[in-house]
Amino acid sequence: MRSLYAKFLIFTFFLIVVSFFTAFLVGNVFYHNLSKPSNDQKNFDVLEEMITYIEADEVEDLDAFLTMYASSGYKMLLFNENEEVTLYGPEFRRDTIDDLSVKQVLSGVEYHGMRNLPQRTFVTGFFADETANTVGKSFTYHGDTYALFLRPNVKMLF
Repeated sequence: MRSLYAKFLIFTFFLIVVSFFTAFLVGNVFYHNLSKPSNDQKNFDVLEEMITYIEADEVEDLDAFLTMYASSGYKMLLFNENEEVTLYGPEFRRDTIDDLSVKQVLSGVEYHGMRNLPQRTFVTGFFADETANTVGKSFTYHGDTYALFLRPNVKMLF
């Protein structure tokens, strides 16, 4: 194995592996430090537009509206005042949102799980298909308070 060909193959393989891990780590750092906050804000803006439309009494059937919106590329969780949940869109891979976060959103606190999801070196948060990786906000519909959590359906978008 001391031929020039063998050395070339080993060097090339080593170079590919090192380049792959370096690019992955740089991409992950870029996502966590630059893209993650703006991704969170973009999705929160979509959520706010939906809620503004709902609260302006433009929506006659909330269930039909959220079903239609989910079919356009979103996953949503809707909690009522009793913290009963309705899922719109495909199921999440993992249910990781905690009860405290739901209660806080129902009381009017904004939820930014996409921005605040803990960093993991080898897992890019954008693809973490879990309920904690959402944005959430409360709204009132026909006198009842709801908490709506939203994230893009990445599988559908890609």
